[in-house]
This record gives sequence, structure tokens and C-alpha cells, in this order.
Amino acid sequence: MKTKIVPSSDISPEKGLRAQDYISDLDDVPETAWGGLEQIAEACYKTAKSKGWWVKYEQLKEHFPNLYADLMPDFIAAKLCLVHSETSEALEEVRENDGDLYFTAGPEVEGGPRRIVPEGEWNQWKLGHLKPEGLPSELADIVIRVFDLAGFLGIDIAQIIREKMAYNQNRPHLHGGKKL
Repeated sequence: MKTKIVPSSDISPEKGLRAQDYISDLDDVPETAWGGLEQIAEACYKTAKSKGWWVKYEQLKEHFPNLYADLMPDFIAAKLCLVHSETSEALEEVRENDGDLYFTAGPEVEGGPRRIVPEGEWNQWKLGHLKPEGLPSELADIVIRVFDLAGFLGIDIAQIIREKMAYNQNRPHLHGGKKL
């Protein structure tokens, strides 16, 4: 079954339409996609680790394992706060810049002050030399932070996303009675 786009007001038991009829069947997602998602999650964690973001946690675990175990909830809370900070940055991009994607070049690339690179020049730059900005970039940062934390905690994020999506497909329309 393929996804059909309809107004949410058209999906209700009274109208004979069920939300699950308008959600792409998880069976349509190739198995390789789930493995690819797990590889991306692992890459997010390994990149953060290689940049030193997990060094102090690993040192604490090695030298003070009991204290490390006691502080684990605080570590997780701190990392979740970073996810929240990326979410706030995404909101600000919507409020200030209409949520559009744009790229900037700065001193690390050009030696001068950070500047917005016109869209027509994007393809002239090597991947990784321009800094992606805007809502798409902040949404990516949210995912990267979540995948990084999942990697550190040993969570198979692809599998839990799959399970959560399967569960959500069986939930009623606008479940929970909330407006947002």
C-alpha cells in the first residue's frame, strides 16, 4: 500500500477512513534500509567519539566505574539537553529564516568572516567545506545527536524505530485527545 495524502479532517471512523489506510505499510520498507539506518546511527556515534565528545565519559568509566554508573542518568540527561538545544535552533531557523536551507563559508574555508554562499555557487564547493544551515540542517543535527546517544547506550535505533512505527500504525486517529 502506498501513502495517500488526504487532509487529516478526512480521516475518521465516522467517514469510514482509517489512519492506517493512509500510512505506508512498513513491509514496503526494504530490509536493507533498516540496516542502512543502523549504519548511519553507528557512524554518528563513531564521529562524535572520534572528535572527543565521549572521552571524559570513557575515562570516568575506566577509572571510577561505580561513580560512572551513578552518574549515567546525568550523562543521558545532558545529552538529551543537547537534542533539545538543536530543536530550539530548528525553531529559531523557522522564526528567523523561513526554514530554508542555506550554506555559509567561514574563516576555516576562506579566511574571512562567515558569509552566506549564494545558491548558484553551492555545487562549486567540495562536500564538507560549506556549513549547512537552516531548518534542514538543524533537523539533521537532532537526528545526529539522537543517533549518537543511541550508539553510546548500545540501542539498536533502527529496530526500535521499526517497532515504534509498527505500534503507531495501530493507534487510533489523533490518539490521546491532544490538539497538538
